[in-house]
Amino acid sequence: MASASRLGARGLGAATIALAAAVGLVVPAGAAHATPHLHGVHASTRHVHPGGTFTITAVARYRTPEEFAVAFYFDPTKVDLPDETCAQGYPPQPADNPTCEYDNRFGNTTSTVGYFRVAPNATGRTAVTVCTETLSFGGGPDSPGDRCVVRKLHIR
Repeated sequence: MASASRLGARGLGAATIALAAAVGLVVPAGAAHATPHLHGVHASTRHVHPGGTFTITAVARYRTPEEFAVAFYFDPTKVDLPDETCAQGYPPQPADNPTCEYDNRFGNTTSTVGYFRVAPNATGRTAVTVCTETLSFGGGPDSPGDRCVVRKLHIR
């Protein structure tokens, strides 16, 4: 009888751990670190004139309480980022161009808008890479834990 109750307790414990892991409360040993997710990246246009402007909006969410950022990477000889808006479910915060940093206390969905200006002498194509970044992985399009999306534009 004692062994049956111990087996039941072990089974209940294992079921509790499995349930906690399934809902994200426990990360099993050796599991990959959760990364922020880009739900959508939208460019206001695909074609822009030299000296013209465009916006890129990125919606992201990180399901853990760690701080994260949404950053824009681009060729500064073709475009610049004079302004950026960072919103996390309440009034926008000031940006730290080219990055919006989020404290992620509540796991809210974030909205980051970059306001870009094309150089007057720019021609050809340009690209803006939008990445989610965590403090644990660092930053940049080549950082191992970050997620990035590229939006390409034609300058004509």
